[in-house]
Amino acid sequence: MSGSAHCPDLPQIINRLRQWGFGIAVDDLCGCVSVARNVLEFRPDLVKLDRRLVGGCSKHSLKQTLIKILLHSAHEQGILVLAQGLEDERDIEFCRDLGVGCGQGFGLATPELTWHACER
Repeated sequence: MSGSAHCPDLPQIINRLRQWGFGIAVDDLCGCVSVARNVLEFRPDLVKLDRRLVGGCSKHSLKQTLIKILLHSAHEQGILVLAQGLEDERDIEFCRDLGVGCGQGFGLATPELTWHACER
C-alpha cells in the first residue's frame, strides 16, 4: 500500500491479504502524518522508521525519545521495526542497543541484486 488513497474496502482487502499469508508494512513512519493513521487503523506486521527520524539519532535527544516510544509501542503490539537511513556507526549502535530488529542503509551494506527478508 502506498500513498493516502481513500478506499472504503481497504480493511477487508487487508484481512484477505493476511488470510493469504501476506504481511502488512508501513513505510516512512514519522516521515508523513497521514502514514501514522494507517499504523493505528491496520496494525501492520512491520513499520519502517523514516530516515529523517533515524539519521543522527545518536546525537539528538528528541529523536532518541521518539524512537524509544515508537519501538516500545511496536514491541508491545508484536510489530517488527526497521530503521531506515542507517549510515553512521553511532546511529547503528544506538538502534541496535535499543532493540530495533532490522536496519537499512549504507552504513550496514551497499545495495545488492539479491533480496533478503526480515524474519521474526
